Amino acid sequence: MNHEVIFTGFGGQGLLVVSKLLAQAAVEEGKDVLFFPVFGGSIKGGPVHCTTIISDQPIISSPIVECPDAAVMMAEYGYDLFAGKIKPGGILMLNSSLLDKNPERKDLKIYKIPASQLAEQEIGNIVSGSMVALGAFNQITKLVSPEALLKGMEKILPPYRHKMISVNQAAIKCGTEYAKSMQPA
Repeated sequence: MNHEVIFTGFGGQGLLVVSKLLAQAAVEEGKDVLFFPVFGGSIKGGPVHCTTIISDQPIISSPIVECPDAAVMMAEYGYDLFAGKIKPGGILMLNSSLLDKNPERKDLKIYKIPASQLAEQEIGNIVSGSMVALGAFNQITKLVSPEALLKGMEKILPPYRHKMISVNQAAIKCGTEYAKSMQPA
C-alpha cells in the first residue's frame, strides 16, 4: 500500500497539524511516512498545502506528488491546483462550509462535509474544522486506526498546545461519527 494525501487550505486552519498527525499515527502503526508541508510567506491566511505519503514499504519517491490518491480541501485555495490531478478512483473531500464546488469529475469519490460548521456547532471551536475533516477522511479511508490518531496527538503538539488535545480529539470523533453516514456525492 502506498497512499498519497494532500491537505489544502489557508494558514491558520491547522493543516500542518492534521497532516503531521496522520503521519504520526501511521508511524505509530509501523508504516513508512513522508510528510512535506508547503506554505506561503504569511502563515495565517496564506496558502497552505501538505503532502503525507503513507506506505507499508520503504518510500523512495519524491515528496512532491503529481497525482495524489486523495485530497482534503478546507478552503478555495488548492481546488484549481489539485482537484484535476487526483488519480482516477481517488477521493476528493471538500469542506462544504467554506468551499462551494460541484466537481464534474465522475471518476472520483467526492465527499462534502461541513467541517468548519460542525467544529463550531458541535465542538465550539471553528479552528478544529481540519480535525473534523481528518476524522471523516480517516473513517472513509481507514488509513490508520482511530486510536493511533488520538494517541499521536500528544507527540505532535508542543507542550503549550496540550490544552487543545481534548478539543482536537473531540473534533476527530465528531468527524468520524459524521462520516459513518456519508455517501459520495
